[in-house]
Amino acid sequence: MSWFTILTALFCFSTVAHPIHIAISEIEYAEQQRSLQIMHKIFIDDLEDHIQQLEKAAGRSDLLLRLYTPKEHPNADYYIRQYVQRYFQIKIDGKDVRANFIGKEYETDALWIYFEVENIARPKKLELTNRILLDLYDDQANFVYIKIASKKQSLRFRRSEYLQTANF
Repeated sequence: MSWFTILTALFCFSTVAHPIHIAISEIEYAEQQRSLQIMHKIFIDDLEDHIQQLEKAAGRSDLLLRLYTPKEHPNADYYIRQYVQRYFQIKIDGKDVRANFIGKEYETDALWIYFEVENIARPKKLELTNRILLDLYDDQANFVYIKIASKKQSLRFRRSEYLQTANF
């Protein structure tokens, strides 16, 4: 059984008060579209808590995102996009790139967030900075699964290991 299967199962069968702090990202190069497709799966309550902490630290303490409720903040997508772009950066073959926010969808107590980097050749090297939720929880672990052509790699990010490289 792969780590991806185990982590996905833990993520799917968690309860609202989940005992494990993980985020999962998947990166895949779509050859025909010449794009890098990036998907992040993050627990809703953790993401809300971190964004609200950051906003409070910036002097904006009245933000309530209320994700996945009828009272969801009208600018929720803006805050989510800003958060992910700040805490997940990517360099492709040594060049900084900015992924475009595609959208989001909810899954029980988690949120899938979609980004894409368009019009790129097949990457040979990805340098990833993944700090999603790392300064919220001491035990936070972020897993990134990458597929470029037929090659696959898995990376684990922690507070002390937030920058990693994958070669293809």
